[in-house]
Amino acid sequence: MLELRSVKKKYEKNYIITDATVKYDDGRIYGLAGYNGAGKTTLLKTMAGIYRPDGGEIIADGVSAVDNSVFRQNSFLMTEELFFDPQSTLDGMSRFYQGYYPSWDGDVFEKLLAISGLDRSMKIAGFSKGMQRQTGLILALSTVPHYLFLDETFDGLDIVKRSLLAKLLRSYADKRNALIVVTSHYLGELERMVDSVALIEDGVLTVPDSSGSLEEYFTEKAGVSDEEIEDVFA
Repeated sequence: MLELRSVKKKYEKNYIITDATVKYDDGRIYGLAGYNGAGKTTLLKTMAGIYRPDGGEIIADGVSAVDNSVFRQNSFLMTEELFFDPQSTLDGMSRFYQGYYPSWDGDVFEKLLAISGLDRSMKIAGFSKGMQRQTGLILALSTVPHYLFLDETFDGLDIVKRSLLAKLLRSYADKRNALIVVTSHYLGELERMVDSVALIEDGVLTVPDSSGSLEEYFTEKAGVSDEEIEDVFA
């Protein structure tokens, strides 16, 4: 269980997150949506313990998650900006991660590698963006974290790989009773894969009206009518 109680986060004097209050249960997948610059990544990094909140509380299984080494050891954050040693291979990065994550599961790593079809001996720097994204996901899931935070996970993946990822994450949440929080610009696919989704608007975390889709919600919020769009090239 992960609970955010009136969490705030600022850069310098400006608050990016003014009120994030939510409760996440184990064994479920949660979506986090919002406009570019709304604070999705900031909130995700604050949840994961990378950033210290400037107000409020983050509670993991009944105790504070802030500066909590046990929580950090059982968490994994995969950001949009992937980092790999330019000369490293998948095998090399697997050895690197094993040194930091005692829960590393070599069997999971081998099975995911087989599913992906990636060349374990090839330098990761030579992979495409989508292949590097797959590499990050393989490493993330192989650490078998209880708390998994994924920022723009689908970026760079084709529709087949996105579908495969959604199935893998659902299986992982169910079988390992893991808690997963995902941000994505692919709103339709995000809605289909998560158990619930929350939005960040004006620094506040809210749950939207479930009567329509997220895409419809954001289209309406954009304030541009179909007539105005049609008129552009008239």
